[in-house]
Amino acid sequence: MPGNKKKNIAATQPAKAKPADNGPVKESSFQIPLWAPLVVILITALIYSHGLQNEFTLYDDTYYVTENPQLADFTLNSIKVIFTSFCYFLYLPLTILVYLFEYHLFGLDPLPYHLLQLAIHLINTWLVFRLTEKLSGHRL
Repeated sequence: MPGNKKKNIAATQPAKAKPADNGPVKESSFQIPLWAPLVVILITALIYSHGLQNEFTLYDDTYYVTENPQLADFTLNSIKVIFTSFCYFLYLPLTILVYLFEYHLFGLDPLPYHLLQLAIHLINTWLVFRLTEKLSGHRL
């Protein structure tokens, strides 16, 4: 057929922009000292340690610990109930399971409950440092 010419497809597409070459990427020479996570953990422990002397609160400890019927028996059936029911409109099976162990080991002495919460806060503080290291690709 006359007038049928093949078009150059590459010529009709827009040219791709080349990334700007700003030279080599410089890494920061700043590094957090090895002792820094320890200092942050110690400060966290100091801040939260004031709660160790407290009794149970009326805010939610009555619902989850002091008046919780799910903590009465330490049997396989009670563990099943914890994982298949709600506690005051919330599904908290791991929290209530930990309270079950604490209740049967320590009764209603608030110190072990507070010590465990302090330990969880300290572990989370360390985990935030580790996560920041992983996300940044640098040792903090």
